Amino acid sequence: MSVRTSRLLRLTFFVPLLASFGCMATGWRDDFYRIAPDIARERAAFDFGCPKEQLTVERVGDLNPHGVTGCGKKAAYIVSCSGTIYSMKRESCSAALNGTIQETTAEGAKAR
Repeated sequence: MSVRTSRLLRLTFFVPLLASFGCMATGWRDDFYRIAPDIARERAAFDFGCPKEQLTVERVGDLNPHGVTGCGKKAAYIVSCSGTIYSMKRESCSAALNGTIQETTAEGAKAR
């Protein structure tokens, strides 16, 4: 086998393999973007004592934190998942309060 043929065979094998790793990494991030807001919303509903349907979520950073607002309160949450790039399940994710819960009502904007 010539050197040229050997290089061509390696490229034919490794280029698609490396490209597939890039797709898996992107898939994990897409899954996280889809799952994380609901996880943050559920935790905030418990912390705020408020129905989750009344809460809005926005991503504050690239992946984290997630800002949750509603029922006269706001807070930031860090969402983490124990899944891998191959499979991320909603059940493997949790949200933790990042800072304090703040009142957003006009009566008093104080931390709880």
